[in-house]
Amino acid sequence: MKRNYLLVILAAALVLLQSCSNRPKSYGESIDLSLALYNSQQYQKSIEAAQEALKLEPNSAVAYNNICAAYNQLQQWDKAIPACQKALAIDPNSALARNNLAAAQAAGISLIDDPIPTKSYEEYLNDSLALYNAGEYQKVVAAAQAALRLQPDSAIAYNNICAAYNQLTQWDQAITACQKALAIAPSFELAKNNLGAALKAKRLELPATPVASSQSAVTPNAGDPWAAAINESLTYYQAGDYQKSLEAAQKALATKPDSALAHNNICAAYNQLKHWDRAIEACQRALTIDPNFELAKNNLRAAQERKSQ
Repeated sequence: MKRNYLLVILAAALVLLQSCSNRPKSYGESIDLSLALYNSQQYQKSIEAAQEALKLEPNSAVAYNNICAAYNQLQQWDKAIPACQKALAIDPNSALARNNLAAAQAAGISLIDDPIPTKSYEEYLNDSLALYNAGEYQKVVAAAQAALRLQPDSAIAYNNICAAYNQLTQWDQAITACQKALAIAPSFELAKNNLGAALKAKRLELPATPVASSQSAVTPNAGDPWAAAINESLTYYQAGDYQKSLEAAQKALATKPDSALAHNNICAAYNQLKHWDRAIEACQRALTIDPNFELAKNNLRAAQERKSQ
């Protein structure tokens, strides 16, 4: 009789434990879980946790934003966009949702506007490079994604996406893209450099200081010593070697003293080296040559703000 009584107690305890484990988490716990899963790169589970939060708080802009961010990482732009739009409908002032929406819309350009490829794989890759040199980083992503639709195992296309996201300061997307490039081509040195730059920037929480030219710039011709030096400067910058980036930009000035782009690259490198006065001087020279150079304006502003801190 006593043994049967103990079995009943154990059975009741088991039912109680099961009911507790199935009990819905609080809204806050679900949001925290969603964030933790996102940070551990478990993006699908992050979405599921955010969806649980929405069951408890249907008007949560935070939950919708988390869903949008996770779908961005999964490159499911068609699902990311409506999630961010819902977040902004609830909270129009959410900067995170605005940024995530912009990233999703930019990345999804090729899928929305060009569902059927109209160019070859090589042409899309060339477009991606030209757009990068012109400073149109969001369009770089779109062109490289179009190339991936034609050749899904293109390490070069993934590296181009990584480099563009680095310039857009979207470190998580950059890291994911470079990791895919290296999974395809483990010895791809440029992808290693871009991945290292993204990991370093994310770890140190560094704001990016773009180096590439303005949207009105012309893609340099091959064999041009100025162009070669500018591209060398950009490559070293992406790899996090700011001193060599600086030296390459100075080499470009030796062949073209009135290069606003070279002065801007010098400014950006000095920003990363924390030489604020030299950065300010270089950016001011760039703007003397080209007063409408938006990137130089941004780099100058960054130098001035950091110097005053």
